[in-house]
Amino acid sequence: MNAFDPWLSDLRILVVDDEPNNVLLRIWHTSALLASRLRLPDDTIELIQRAAPLHDVGKIEIPLAGQIVAVADVVDALTHEPPYKPACPVDRTVGEICRQAGEHFDPRVVDAFCTLTHASLANEPGKEAAA
Repeated sequence: MNAFDPWLSDLRILVVDDEPNNVLLRIWHTSALLASRLRLPDDTIELIQRAAPLHDVGKIEIPLAGQIVAVADVVDALTHEPPYKPACPVDRTVGEICRQAGEHFDPRVVDAFCTLTHASLANEPGKEAAA
């Protein structure tokens, strides 16, 4: 058990069973991965994880944390299919995030994003990609 397991448990309670593709859980997970790759302190990662479910309420005021959640939100929005549009392939999403470095996204966050295993971003957190 790591320090963030209780937050994950609380977040799973917030995720309604019929909520499309558990968007809150995925944004929470991707935000934590990015913050870890940026070698942020555990308390900052925890803050980012707490803020991630609120990504559409209004971005949090910590610039780096807000940028991390923004990337996670865009990745999720592009790679998962809502009722009104098809999902974008992960490789195309990665390319778009990379193109937006320094424009819409903090280049440090994009650099960290580029080190992630991108295939896992299209899956539920904690579930391995099918072989």
